[in-house]
Amino acid sequence: MAELALLLMDYGAPSTDAQVRPFIASLLADPAILPLPAGLRQGLAHGIALRRAPKVVERYRAVGGSPLPAAVQALAQELGERLDSRVVVRPAYCHAAPRVDAVVAELAAAGVQRVLGLPLFPQRSWTTSDVCQRLLLAAAPRHGMAAAIAPDFATEPGFIETLAAGLRPLLRASSHVLLVAHGLPERLERAGDPYPARVRESAQALAATLPAGTPWSLAFQSRLGPTAWTGPYLGDEIARLAAEGVQDLILQPISFATENLETRWDLDRVACGQATELGIARVVRAPAPAGQAAFMDMIEAHARRALRSSGWCPGGDENE
Repeated sequence: MAELALLLMDYGAPSTDAQVRPFIASLLADPAILPLPAGLRQGLAHGIALRRAPKVVERYRAVGGSPLPAAVQALAQELGERLDSRVVVRPAYCHAAPRVDAVVAELAAAGVQRVLGLPLFPQRSWTTSDVCQRLLLAAAPRHGMAAAIAPDFATEPGFIETLAAGLRPLLRASSHVLLVAHGLPERLERAGDPYPARVRESAQALAATLPAGTPWSLAFQSRLGPTAWTGPYLGDEIARLAAEGVQDLILQPISFATENLETRWDLDRVACGQATELGIARVVRAPAPAGQAAFMDMIEAHARRALRSSGWCPGGDENE
């Protein structure tokens, strides 16, 4: 068995209809999402999950299930083949199987003593990457393991180039590029969550790769509940662009590594449908980066840097 493990970390996704409600409840019950006393938080999370699950089940059915687990598994398999044989690479999820604690327990039982978490969220947030870190740093000591976490890759050249490579074939002289990121409650941004700033840094870096004069803007998707979220909201921005006469729109997700329900439903079905109904003649969506060779190269380089920073290079070769 390998002496070191690298976990590709994400929220995960339900694999059956029955798993949708507990997945939503687990996500919402995290204190980073609902900063309430534990009992109230759990009750509210389960209540919201009960109401939302039937609608979310239909969305997963409509897109043929979540593509995220297969994408992350493919990344883990190829990364494991590229890294030193003494590094085992596994997916580990915050809100679905295989959960972080279960993966850590399995690795510990096999004799692994050190584990590095690599969150697949490009831009760090208290609600995503930091949840991965908290779960890993809680699980590892329980099983006698040392743990570390890799930084985000919001402005890594390889990440930006992968996005640009997916975008270039779709560009026309008349295109407006709408960069789209998952939203965040404004209260978290005001409290200091780094995510909105990191998203804007990713957007600026990607915009710098566009042909001179290409118009672009940034919007946030997936607002939930009545409170204010980071803006502009995606629906509002699409309406604004349509009112200004934009006829060629490219939607480019920048806050997801892999395809998921938010890209396949919220962007492909809802956002593209809205744009078409508002009279935008051409509406296309650029792919999420995972699965492209450039992204795999970036993740490999990112993992190797994180291993060096931890002092855990396989075989002790700090120059690897």
